[in-house]
Amino acid sequence: PTALVSILTSAALDGLLTEEECPAYYDGSASGNQNEVCPEQYTRLAILLAFIVGVIQIAAAICQLGFIVSFLGHPVISGFTSAAAFLIGLTQVKNIMGFKIKKSEYIYVTVGEIINNIDQTNPVSAVLGFTFVAMLIASKKVARQYKSMAWLRPMAPLIFCILGSVIVKVSNLDQTHDVEVVGEVPSGLPPIADYNFADINRIIVPSITIIVISYMESVAITKSLAAQHGYEVEAGQELFALGATNFFGHSFPVLSLVWA
Repeated sequence: PTALVSILTSAALDGLLTEEECPAYYDGSASGNQNEVCPEQYTRLAILLAFIVGVIQIAAAICQLGFIVSFLGHPVISGFTSAAAFLIGLTQVKNIMGFKIKKSEYIYVTVGEIINNIDQTNPVSAVLGFTFVAMLIASKKVARQYKSMAWLRPMAPLIFCILGSVIVKVSNLDQTHDVEVVGEVPSGLPPIADYNFADINRIIVPSITIIVISYMESVAITKSLAAQHGYEVEAGQELFALGATNFFGHSFPVLSLVWA
């Protein structure tokens, strides 16, 4: 569910770096988006954006503005949840097929990129990807049908993740068949990032958009789960939790713009 807001964040920040901050992007000496050409400067803006989003969300929760979610009818919530699921699925196609596509907040652009790059599909990545997707779907159905296997529902993703990692490592698929892997994960605590408050005027407008969309997405899916399991959603508490995760997590490399 972080996919939609992640795309909005990318769209909001791309192009905001000035020529002084990212000269290689403007003089054409490097190709790619600003986040690829000048990652450090881009990251500072993203961190500040998360901080501003968190502060505004906490302030909105204190002012008890969570009531706005009551205006979201069931058709809106259902449609938003379905659209989010569709968008998430499209953004994961590149990982399953083993090729890169251009990031975009527009679905038709993403679909076009997938079609145009389909010939670059990595067969081994595709087989692994579709196999594990099928196994996840099967485990969900088994857990639903047999009560004794209910533990598969929460544990299957972790089990298959470990299994996939072992298969790639033992078979050296990353070296022999170009299967993309995460790589080395740095040890220890992540460093605290820095930012410049003078940049707030550049990101205040996109921060409002992200606040509204992230809150709608969070509450839409939360309400859907609440309807299934029979409990109430405290909109104000949800808004405060979202703000707290952004406020306390903005200085670390964590994805907290959406979920609490």
